[in-house]
Amino acid sequence: MKILIVDDHEIVTYGVKKYILEHHPEYNVTTTVNPAFLDEIFLDIPDLVILDVEYPESNVFDIIARLRKEWTACAIIIYTIHEEAGLLRRLFDAGVDNIVLKSASVSTLLSSIESIARGEQPELNSKIASIIKHTPDTPRLTAAEQTVLNLIRQGLSSCEMASQLNVSENTIESHRRHLLRKLEARNVAELIVKAQKAGW
Repeated sequence: MKILIVDDHEIVTYGVKKYILEHHPEYNVTTTVNPAFLDEIFLDIPDLVILDVEYPESNVFDIIARLRKEWTACAIIIYTIHEEAGLLRRLFDAGVDNIVLKSASVSTLLSSIESIARGEQPELNSKIASIIKHTPDTPRLTAAEQTVLNLIRQGLSSCEMASQLNVSENTIESHRRHLLRKLEARNVAELIVKAQKAGW
């Protein structure tokens, strides 16, 4: 079984790889701290990719979407410290095979890997399953709305956004209104908080 671990903290990739190989020396385990790994791995597709959620210059949902589009046989496990309900629901809806919290024991991650190696669907941790079950669908944002949201986080004004995106200020204001409505926020501060909780 070929496994690729992707995490921007080298100590995490080192520790997880060491633990896996201690129990399954027959596995072929490689690691990378480079989130722009997709072009490389399509030359040698792994059976399983273990992903973190946060990378400095990459979006985990873009990575998942490309893996699902270009190599559907590759299993995906998310290994994260984040427990926000909206984020976990979005990850589950994106089609990952399992989500394992870093606060859990490493044996939980190993059990999930072993299930995939046997061709079985790994079981969601009861805590995560409960969170997902009781979390309503995450509001869907368009690509343009996501872009504006990211610029809002950076503190840009509508005028600055319009100039950067080469659109009218009215268009930016429209996106702002849609974001406030979709995330049921009354102002920008509340919008940022609710967007984070929803996994955006």
